[in-house]
Amino acid sequence: MNQSPRSASDSPETTGAPIGFVLNDSTYEDVSEAYDDVECYVSIRHEGYDGLRNAPEAGDVIHYATDRALFNATQFGDFVVIMTGLDNSLTGFQRIVRSGRVVRKTEQASDTDAAVASEYPGGIVLAHDFESGASRKRYPATRNVYSNVERGQTSTFGLQRESTPSGTHYLYLDALDPSHSWALL
Repeated sequence: MNQSPRSASDSPETTGAPIGFVLNDSTYEDVSEAYDDVECYVSIRHEGYDGLRNAPEAGDVIHYATDRALFNATQFGDFVVIMTGLDNSLTGFQRIVRSGRVVRKTEQASDTDAAVASEYPGGIVLAHDFESGASRKRYPATRNVYSNVERGQTSTFGLQRESTPSGTHYLYLDALDPSHSWALL
């Protein structure tokens, strides 16, 4: 797993500690050459009853197999609402919740992909204090989020994962969301 502070694909707005472990293409290829099978897992501490009869107890830690894109989408300390398959694998996130302090609002939503930039009124640079260290990251933001936060404000945001037609995966801020259900370890 790659924990270097910056990579060639990082935005100039991305500084400090990386957003969690990222299994990038180069590292994945290196690991794949050394091992026959490479699998990704996330560990989630369940914090509450989710309405299911066989739901894990509060405090239970469960390790979920998942694909690399989902593995790379989250950060230690994120709160997540998950979707699982019949084999108890992680198949998606209904919600990712991440806290941060608004450093600034930008008119440019993203410098990653022009298709991302055209869908949002702007971007928000957030300062995070993750377990892996402090960092800043720019996120595209929906009109509601963009118009309801101010510089210096600390909030909890709902994030959604999306892909552009060219295949670029990105997270965007879709809600100011004080609720959470499960914590990613």
